[in-house]
Amino acid sequence: MNVLGTCGDRDHHGRRLIDAAAALVADLRAGIAAAPTILLLSAVAMLLQLSPELQSLLELRFADLICGSLWRLASSHLLHWSWNHCLWDAVVFLAAGGMCESRWPGACRRVLFWSAGLIPLVVMVVAPELQCYRGLSGVDSALFALAAAMLLQEEWRSGRRMMASVAGLAVLCQFLKIAAEIQAGQTLFVSDRTFVPVPMAHLTGALVGSLVAACYAVVIHKASATGFPASEYGVSPLAAEADHSRSETAWTAGMRATMTAPAPSTRMALRCSTDRTATGARDVRHDAARRWTVKID
Repeated sequence: MNVLGTCGDRDHHGRRLIDAAAALVADLRAGIAAAPTILLLSAVAMLLQLSPELQSLLELRFADLICGSLWRLASSHLLHWSWNHCLWDAVVFLAAGGMCESRWPGACRRVLFWSAGLIPLVVMVVAPELQCYRGLSGVDSALFALAAAMLLQEEWRSGRRMMASVAGLAVLCQFLKIAAEIQAGQTLFVSDRTFVPVPMAHLTGALVGSLVAACYAVVIHKASATGFPASEYGVSPLAAEADHSRSETAWTAGMRATMTAPAPSTRMALRCSTDRTATGARDVRHDAARRWTVKID
């Protein structure tokens, strides 16, 4: 009996391990499908750290920056000065970037594009004594700012004031951290002192992420007012659904009232309706005297 019980326990534990492994594989597949760009760039950055020769080829040197080598503005972010520098940047990039790409893919792509191009140019202007630039930390700051600001908007519109306050506090803490780094002239987390830190890169990234989030706030507000789907701009479907629920309800009610309105009873009324329809603009007026005034492009 004891032997059979022991075998049964082993089989049970074996099945649990298999189920856990299957769940882990499923989670990994879901993560890859949700944030493929972030995962690919993270893997490339880690692989480049293994090859100093490739780093020399892809390095951005400000003195050699000409029109034909503008691509180095992007490649410079994938290079790092040490493994300590690379690991810190990669962890934040995976966490913040994975959230942004999975929930707001359009905003994430715009932040990656603008931060990759603007950060090295700002560094070149504010720190002309530097010869080259490396690191994902500026892009990390942009993605963190985007994630915190977009969460702040979503939680506030959903009525969850506590979570919105936490997201707002994260935004504030990020800028306070950057201010402390500018004051101290060094980074707060990376302990490597083999390179010169540039806190202005972090500030530029945070501003880019915040501005993109602000632009999306305007887009969502206009979409809520007009009923246009905000998901076309890369906003998550859940956020878009929550934002448009009231406008869609009002629009549906108006259309139902229009479709159930009585038809014109006289030839003159039908003629007036036809003339108005030919004006060429899409508009539905719910006034009682113009119930049949449907203007179509």
